[in-house]
Amino acid sequence: MRKGYKFMKSKLNQYKSRILLAIFCIAVLVVLFFNVKLLYIFQEGNPIPLGLAIFRLEYGHLEVVTFAKNKLVQKEGKETLLTSYLKKFGWEFSDRLGSVILYKKGNETLIVKARYFTRRYIVYELNKNLDELD
Repeated sequence: MRKGYKFMKSKLNQYKSRILLAIFCIAVLVVLFFNVKLLYIFQEGNPIPLGLAIFRLEYGHLEVVTFAKNKLVQKEGKETLLTSYLKKFGWEFSDRLGSVILYKKGNETLIVKARYFTRRYIVYELNKNLDELD
């Protein structure tokens, strides 16, 4: 009877150690997954204004939303939405050089750097503040 008890106890310990190992592996994978995803959120600094801007894009039926003094965000696609937004301020499309878009207004040039925030959103960084565009 002692031998059977020891056998059951060793099987139970093996079972517990396997469960603990599985829980540990799952926890490590979850932490790695969320840490990698969290890096995307902080690439623009404080994530709250950008999160609110994306919320306004999704639920406010807007095409381009500002979230900083010189930054805009839009859903993926061509820069025609940005061009129509800047046309309201009198800026005309001039040229595109890779990820840089140039706009002209008289003798002034507006330089806009475009980059994907995620595969669904594009962030535009202007070389002037939005209140200087008029």
